[in-house]
Amino acid sequence: FRTIARRRQPDVFMALTLLATLSITGLTAAAGLSMALGALLAGLLLAETEYRHEVEITIDPFRGLLMGLFFLSVGMSIDPLEILRAPVLLLGSVVGLFALKALIVAAVVRLGGLPRGKAVEAGLLLGQGGEFAFIVFGAALSLGLLPEQTGRFMLLVVGLSMFAAPLVAELGRRLGASLEPPAPVQLPSDAPLLPDLS
Repeated sequence: FRTIARRRQPDVFMALTLLATLSITGLTAAAGLSMALGALLAGLLLAETEYRHEVEITIDPFRGLLMGLFFLSVGMSIDPLEILRAPVLLLGSVVGLFALKALIVAAVVRLGGLPRGKAVEAGLLLGQGGEFAFIVFGAALSLGLLPEQTGRFMLLVVGLSMFAAPLVAELGRRLGASLEPPAPVQLPSDAPLLPDLS
């Protein structure tokens, strides 16, 4: 990396970054481990080099492209007609996911010392499902650990919870503000300022 960076060849630097990443993932796959673990190890190794900022700039276009491809593939696997088949169960599942995660997150941050209003706000802000759920459910579906209809329903629940997250976050902000005690109002003093007072 140092030699290539010294010669200022950005294309070769990008190729070396991709070669290192793909080589490490290939080695972990050859060892019988997950390629995702190899990618994680490659990321950790590259992040520890003195060229981590250049690596980050180099892989930024790939990251955007691959994230878009990932969400596109997940979105195409979701069946929107499922909303019409079981709207009550779907709505209840989304609300249940928010309620369960919000309660857990609020309790944890409350134990961490946040006031009650801020804890409620944090719980509702982080109550939706995350991108990692797409990976877990996708892997479970591909390995046959989940029935296909159940897995697709869970993907839809997570997707709808992410879709509803901005509205629930705003609700959490307002609810948190209403639970906070009002700040004491300081009235302006009518007394004259006396700079020479000792």
